[in-house]
Amino acid sequence: ADNSTSNRFFRFHVSNIPHIDKLHRGGEDAYFASDSLLVVADGVGGWANRGIDAGLYSKSLAWYISNKFEQNNAQELNNILVDSVVANYEIGSTTCVIAKFDTSRHDYIKTTNLGDSGYVIYRPIVEDDEKELKKIFRSQEQQHSFNYPYQCGVGHPLPYSAFDNSH
Repeated sequence: ADNSTSNRFFRFHVSNIPHIDKLHRGGEDAYFASDSLLVVADGVGGWANRGIDAGLYSKSLAWYISNKFEQNNAQELNNILVDSVVANYEIGSTTCVIAKFDTSRHDYIKTTNLGDSGYVIYRPIVEDDEKELKKIFRSQEQQHSFNYPYQCGVGHPLPYSAFDNSH
């Protein structure tokens, strides 16, 4: 981020550690991260029962989201998610979280999340000369029932119901 206009920045580290049985495919989950966008797609493992690698769907979706964001980062994240689902030709489904960071104009975070994927925002505070992180927000999960989260992909409605937030 351009620190000349803001003293805030987004620092990230990503790691994908698939289950050992899924290691040869790279797992079912996908992500994209940059200094202004974070995408996490948690592929639905139930597709494996039908011989389908859900990781292909989640990885393709993360790519479409990052590509559409680069084309026009002023779009609403929910619209980017819906358009990316429409464009995705792979078979599968996923939950998804998208976060957009803008430290150059307004110092804000915009998000959209679908299903039981979520995020937490912590703020560093100092109390009694001790530094700690205080939780200031936790996104809300969306589930039809236990272990059946809202998801996007084959056999599911377009994700217009994803929760949008600004922080």
